[in-house]
Amino acid sequence: MIKIITRLTVTSPLSTVNSPPTAIYTTGLIMVSFFMIQKLEDSTLWKLLLLLKKHGEMSIEEMSNALNITPIGVRQHVLNLERDGFISYQLRRKGVGRPGFIYSLTKKAEELFPNNYKNLVLEILREIEEEDGRKKIDHLFKKRKEKLLREKRSLLDSAKNLKTRLSLFVESLKSDGYIVEIKEKGEEFELLQYNCPISIVSHYYKEACRYELELYKELFSEDVKRTNCASEGGNFCSYIIPKEALQAGRISPTVTSRPTVTSSPTVTSPLSKD
Repeated sequence: MIKIITRLTVTSPLSTVNSPPTAIYTTGLIMVSFFMIQKLEDSTLWKLLLLLKKHGEMSIEEMSNALNITPIGVRQHVLNLERDGFISYQLRRKGVGRPGFIYSLTKKAEELFPNNYKNLVLEILREIEEEDGRKKIDHLFKKRKEKLLREKRSLLDSAKNLKTRLSLFVESLKSDGYIVEIKEKGEEFELLQYNCPISIVSHYYKEACRYELELYKELFSEDVKRTNCASEGGNFCSYIIPKEALQAGRISPTVTSRPTVTSSPTVTSPLSKD
């Protein structure tokens, strides 16, 4: 069974609406793309996703008839996609008889399809620059840095030791879309960022890179250094962070109180019983 867990790359600019996206997913050490799924399963997963994209909501029976495969086969694919957050379901009555389950794509699934968000962001930034000048662009990236600084400080305030602080910091970068590697070198750590989630923007607007370095300096220490930058032709970005900075740093001692979260009751999928 192919389990889709974590998206690592964006869709290819060569993708079209009728072709499977090239976003890569991973489960353990196994890397699969939708092009690979197309070869392995004759693109059944992609056909199912495209079917729901076109029709919005469908039952198992409707998907079975449209794809010309058995309801059991459809259920297995839907169950896998549902477990990974790409499909949701709801109970709905259609005509006379017992209500049935209707399936549709989630917001997460929308990311699998080709989009033009990056070009849209660039167009907006260029319009702002033309209207208000480059200083306005600088101001926007500075505000972004200040927002990230508050968020990271709040997160790292809860760390009680060096290992926890480093782990929380790395995980926060991963959640932001970075592919991160840490190397320990004597009295310092080397932070390697192999994927920049705003690489296209930073290629045109170096303010993004400048304020990222400022973020790390303000978060830890003025001794933090950038030794490589992807937007300047490198294959990755790298930073040197002294261990001393991680142990003490410039983290605010005030811990932001967090509201108590009450767990919602678990709803069992109608497919899990099959």
